[in-house]
Amino acid sequence: AGPGGLQMAYFLQRAKRDYVVFERKNISGSFFTHYPRHRRLLSINKKHTGSQNYEFNLRHDWNTLLSDDDTLTMTQYSDDLYPQADQLVKYLNDYANRLRLNIQYETEIVKLSRGYLNGGYESMSINASDYKDKNVLILGQGNSAFETAQAMSDVVGLVHIYGRNGVRLATSTHYIGDIRAVNSRIVDSYQLKSLDGIVEGKLQNTGVFKYGHQKLSIGLRSEEEEFCHDLTGTRKGYHYVIRCLGFEDIDLKIKLSDQELFIFQYDKSIFGIGARPRAARKRIIEHYPEIKGNYESVSTIDFPEDAVSKVFDIQ
Repeated sequence: AGPGGLQMAYFLQRAKRDYVVFERKNISGSFFTHYPRHRRLLSINKKHTGSQNYEFNLRHDWNTLLSDDDTLTMTQYSDDLYPQADQLVKYLNDYANRLRLNIQYETEIVKLSRGYLNGGYESMSINASDYKDKNVLILGQGNSAFETAQAMSDVVGLVHIYGRNGVRLATSTHYIGDIRAVNSRIVDSYQLKSLDGIVEGKLQNTGVFKYGHQKLSIGLRSEEEEFCHDLTGTRKGYHYVIRCLGFEDIDLKIKLSDQELFIFQYDKSIFGIGARPRAARKRIIEHYPEIKGNYESVSTIDFPEDAVSKVFDIQ
């Protein structure tokens, strides 16, 4: 609940949106109770400009937040050109209280999940009864996705599998990493035109939506950067969306040209500075460390053997 959060809360409230602001401390603007350490702000607060024009005066008032109350300005709290931080804290809390912003104090955010995903392959419930008579969307078209779909196929209302590359069956490609026959029941159900479905599309062009108490919907991005909803074969929506994309989580989302791309990365946390190998890339996706024919990293040259011994505690 700093200046940015309070300002956004004001506009969400004015637009009659359902929102909540989470604040770890018990007051708004808690950052400014400690910083700057010598207590004088760098943002100007010019109270006397010689003008009665509100917009002009606001250009010389860097601390005031926008609202419909023209008296709720920082210049009412300090005459100093560079105010004290404590004066800003009082102003921010008066702003939040007078406008009755929806702020939940003393709440620490531990983890944020992306969108409306109901977990991933590594953490989803494996109790099939949890999915009884439910509509399920599975993101991914590898063995983990088909294994998941098959495990719940006896009880679900319907299951759709969404991925970008199309289904490759090991019985056709003779590659053991493609979909194995033991996991291919959904392919049979799909080909026989049952309720189950397999959909192909670029994951970076999709979004998961929920409006009010409705079920989840998946949309595809158009060339105009807008989403059209429910294009995956069901008008009923989904109760669950489960990620089976081969990696534990999405680390990064970047912009390349005009497309939004998801980058999947392996866990680099065990590597210290100077010891982290460069990741191999397939198209836009980072996989495992890139190595030479002798299994040596292409980027971390002459890594000392004693360092390896220390890492693995080899005696």
